[in-house]
Parts: sequence; C-alpha cells; structure tokens
Amino acid sequence: MVPARMLGIVLILSALVLGVALGALKANTDAQGLALCKYYTEQNLDMSKCPAHDETISWYYITAFGVAFIAFAMGIYFVLTAKSTIPASPTGANEILSTKSNFDSALLEGDEHLVWEKMMSANGSLFQGDLIKTTGFSKVKLSRILDKLESRGAIERKRRGMANLVVVK
Repeated sequence: MVPARMLGIVLILSALVLGVALGALKANTDAQGLALCKYYTEQNLDMSKCPAHDETISWYYITAFGVAFIAFAMGIYFVLTAKSTIPASPTGANEILSTKSNFDSALLEGDEHLVWEKMMSANGSLFQGDLIKTTGFSKVKLSRILDKLESRGAIERKRRGMANLVVVK
C-alpha cells in the first residue's frame, strides 16, 4: 500500500508536469489560431469562416486544466493530512509502546505469567493471533487468560479490523 504522503507528492508532481505541458500546447494552439486569423485578414476573407474561431478545442484545454488542478489539490490534501508512519514491531503490531507497566506481574501465575512475559518481550503489544502462535495455547484458552488479565487492568484489547491488538496498560 502506498503511503498517503507519497501519493500526494506524486499527484502534485504529475499535476505540475501536466500543467506545464498543457500550457505549452495551449500557447502553440493560440499561435496557430493567430496565424490563421492573420492570413484571413490579409486575404480579405470572411472572418466568420476562420477555422480558429470555429473550434471546440478550447473546451478540451479547460477540462484538462481542471483535471490538473483537481489532481494538484488532491496531492496537497494527501500531503497535509498524511499521518506519520510508525515502524511496525517484529510481531506486526503497528503500535510501539513502552514496556514499562504499573501492573504488578508478581500477582500472575502460570499461563497468565507466560502471556505477560510474551507481551513484555514484544514491546507491550501483540496481535491476539500472534499470541496464540507464540504461546501454543488454543484460541479459547488464550481468550480466557486475556479476559482475566483485562479484568485485572493489566492489558487492553483493541479491535483492528478482524483482529484484536492486545496492549499492556
């Protein structure tokens, strides 16, 4: 997935290149129109039949400049609203937390202590699925252990799409 800031920069640069190219094309088209009008004037021809006055190409330019402006505006929006990227922990959790906790882990026994140690070694956050893999516990057993830890105020589960991120409080 492309970060929003990078997408914004690409949109801005693309819009600027498109704007410069359109400006050059428009200047060339205007020069050709001016030459046609000058020719019709010199030849004493009817100006209402001059092809420079009977074209719809200016609407194409207006539309193209509008698209370039919208792309530029979207790029500015993406650059200004992009959140800074937080490096992922080795377990895939997208939050970096302090491993210091006010919870007294001496109150924990057996499996609860094992889960606590796994959490602390992972910088205080792990996805619940990763905890299942690292502890070898079943989903049900781990869920019950996490329920106990959560009721004691040791951890908090945060919903992340279809997964739970378990965070040390």
